[in-house]
Amino acid sequence: MNNLFENTNNLNQLTKKPDGTGKTIQEIEEEFLISAFNPNQSGISVSKTISPEVIERVWWELRPWIEGYLKDLNKPILEHAREKFCRDVENWLRWQQPEYDLQLEEYQKHLQELKKIEDLIAWYQKIREQELLDKISRKTELIAKGYADRDIEKLKEWNLLDQKEMPDLTAERRIGATNILWTLGGEIGGSSDLIIFLKPNSGKTAVNFSIELHKEKEDYKKFIRDFLIEKGKFNYEAYVLIRTDFSGMRGPSAGMAYFI
Repeated sequence: MNNLFENTNNLNQLTKKPDGTGKTIQEIEEEFLISAFNPNQSGISVSKTISPEVIERVWWELRPWIEGYLKDLNKPILEHAREKFCRDVENWLRWQQPEYDLQLEEYQKHLQELKKIEDLIAWYQKIREQELLDKISRKTELIAKGYADRDIEKLKEWNLLDQKEMPDLTAERRIGATNILWTLGGEIGGSSDLIIFLKPNSGKTAVNFSIELHKEKEDYKKFIRDFLIEKGKFNYEAYVLIRTDFSGMRGPSAGMAYFI
């Protein structure tokens, strides 16, 4: 990265045609990736010690910065990078925090002290993780509320992480969550958290379970649909997160627990 951005000759070779006009981002991408798989066919120097897979991943990190540079080839890439940095960080902070001015001012002050684009991009990636990626996954928040990694993965699969309020499983009074009891013959039994998320839907109320419920599945769906209709929730999808490793829950006791 440093060899590319800090070396004017390398940067010009990557972004400009022989007549001095700029290449398209598609042309640059093709040349960059060819250099990974067939170094002899490209004039761009990419280390032979790096695997093609890593080079491809690096390209998708570099692409936005090069795209910004192509907008004005006469402006130093460091200035383009500073503008992108400010714009993106401001958007992240605005999205997450009503009062973000002080933190943004602190970031901008530190940004002016960075003299190498390599350092700027490294710091950018660090802030991106802090201000954006962790908040999108909400992992820190959800673990503090008692969710396990597998719960978070399921919520991500269901596209429910954009909900403002998530049930706090550690709270004394839990809204949207209950504890189910189940037995499976004799003395075999247990309990597990059950959390129901509702998402507005214009069609029939679909009920989605996080584990396989075998032959009682349709009965449990009917219990939940009837309950939602009783509460006036006609146009909602229900996503039921069952927090247990045991997938053999069945029989009247489990059905009653679901219904309750």
